[in-house]
Amino acid sequence: MPLRFPTAANLLLLIAATTCAIDFYRDAAAFDATTIGNDAASLYLRKFARLRADLPAGASVRCIGEERELGAAEQGLFDVYAVAVRAHLAGAAIEPQPGVDAAYVKQIAEGYLAEDPDAKSRDVAEVRAFLVDWWKGLARGLELGLERFVLAPHLVREKGSTDFVVGDFTEGYDYTSQAAREGLTVVHDFGGGAVLFRAGR
Repeated sequence: MPLRFPTAANLLLLIAATTCAIDFYRDAAAFDATTIGNDAASLYLRKFARLRADLPAGASVRCIGEERELGAAEQGLFDVYAVAVRAHLAGAAIEPQPGVDAAYVKQIAEGYLAEDPDAKSRDVAEVRAFLVDWWKGLARGLELGLERFVLAPHLVREKGSTDFVVGDFTEGYDYTSQAAREGLTVVHDFGGGAVLFRAGR
């Protein structure tokens, strides 16, 4: 029987399959099984599972988070970026500084201009105030997305009044004064930072 050599197409297919197999075994060896079920969505699902089950069918809720001041590191970061963004808005070159990405500064400045046509006339304090509000808005948006995911099919409203309010806190956070200011009564503290409130005293 004559010796048959593989065609170019078959040879390429064999090389691709071998490469895929090598990549698969390398990735499998590096895979950390302890990460399964410990992603943000899974942790939130476990955190709010009992609370979600206790909500009345079709309930609409509003979520609240922790009231806290910015830490020293966060304050310093906003100070540095406010100066850099203000310089960019003024047309000045961005001085190289550790932790400051010029491309990111430009992106932030363009976003600021899109929201505020007078951004170029703002001083450093006003730029900093914008950055803080913008950052808090981004953080809240991420939390809201997770809350809507884990509390479905209940409707999570970003604003407005609802009969029930869900507290999304870190474990051990003292929410008593915050709840009192907002006129919230604790229905049940499920632990882990998941608290169900009823609006109104």
